[in-house]
Amino acid sequence: MYVVLKGYMEVDNGYIARCHHCQKFSVWYEKEMIYPDIIVVSSPNPDLDQDTQEDYIEAASIVNKSPRGAAALLRLAIQKLCKQLGEK
Repeated sequence: MYVVLKGYMEVDNGYIARCHHCQKFSVWYEKEMIYPDIIVVSSPNPDLDQDTQEDYIEAASIVNKSPRGAAALLRLAIQKLCKQLGEK
């Protein structure tokens, strides 16, 4: 069941809201924002290969949902960085 109100839609235990400033949507469940993901890490270093940067960004995007998955992606990024630097 949902109810549409001015600027947001209420859903059981949550709601979908629209920002008055940027007009983008956010999804909240039990007073916690679940979309969009909040990324609280710095951007990847531009000296990294594009492929390594993509792994870093993907790890940052899942760190709150799957810390172990993010750690695995960061390990892969480190392995790629070692190869980029000519190491084993």
